[in-house]
Parts: sequence; structure tokens; C-alpha cells
Amino acid sequence: MVCGAVSGLVLTLLKGAEKDLNIEVRGTVASGACHVVFVPQPEQISALQEVCRVFQRGFRELACIYRDHIQLDDNLTKE
Repeated sequence: MVCGAVSGLVLTLLKGAEKDLNIEVRGTVASGACHVVFVPQPEQISALQEVCRVFQRGFRELACIYRDHIQLDDNLTKE
């Protein structure tokens, strides 16, 4: 269940940025790992930042619910 929730959240972020915001997404997504870089145009940065804030909020909520399975690095998730 946790894996499915995390995967769904990550895919929503990646596909939303790529398909809805038309932002280039480079990198790889594999089982248990996601290494990507967003390549936005200057006029896309604000929208991408907002989408990423929503993603972080969702990920933090999952981490709170499933503390034994998800650990976040606080240095990477501060708003």
C-alpha cells in the first residue's frame, strides 16, 4: 500500500509537469528510486514551484502516516 501511494504521488508529479505544464523531465524512475531533473522555461518556474509544494505536502502526509516505511530528509523538504 505504501509503495503504491508513493508511486502514485511521484507519477502524478512527473506526468503533471510533463503533460499539463509542458516541462521537460529528464532522468529515470525505477522500482524504489526516482532521479529526475525538471527543465522549465522561465515562465514555467512559478507553476512548477506550486506543483512541487503540493507534492511535498502529500509526501509529508504519507511520511507521517507511514513513519516505519517512509523517512524524509528535513534538509530537502523545508518550505
